Amino acid sequence: QVYSKHNLLLQILCVIDSRSSDQYHKMNEDDLAAKLYQQLKGKRYVIVLDDVWDIEGWNLLKHSLPDDCNGSRVLLTTRIQNLSLQIKPDSKPHHLRSLTNKESLELLQKKLFAKEDCPPALSEVVQCIARYCKGLPLAVVLVAGILATTQQDCWEEVTRRLSSTIFVDNEHCMETLEHSYNY
Repeated sequence: QVYSKHNLLLQILCVIDSRSSDQYHKMNEDDLAAKLYQQLKGKRYVIVLDDVWDIEGWNLLKHSLPDDCNGSRVLLTTRIQNLSLQIKPDSKPHHLRSLTNKESLELLQKKLFAKEDCPPALSEVVQCIARYCKGLPLAVVLVAGILATTQQDCWEEVTRRLSSTIFVDNEHCMETLEHSYNY
């Protein structure tokens, strides 16, 4: 949520050229921006900016990314619906759909049991938990993390607590994060 131009440029440069990472740490922002531009000029690249909260992160980087019309792309993921339109007004955002109950269940089972089958005694509890996650992959993964550190005979109690404290309102994803952190 807080951007540092120096850190953003440094992280990208270190991925591109890890051999010179010590050299990059000593450079100022302007030199890093110029070096990144130089490294990418004439090359085809894909850069992923994950979980962008506002346009500031893009504004810090855009001048360091050459547009040589060679198919290079910058992919942004965000929870802010109109952010892509602020960055590129003619863009068409791709909205991810929620998982189906079946997909949620499959993800939960994969996280909990890897390649083994779900024990029949836990089948109903696991299905209930998958439904509570309301199709949000992050919620499924976080709940699986909680359950993985809990004895299986306590899963029903965990499910009751989760259902009463986490999945009741629209903020269930953030509450899941908080619960996972506190747990």
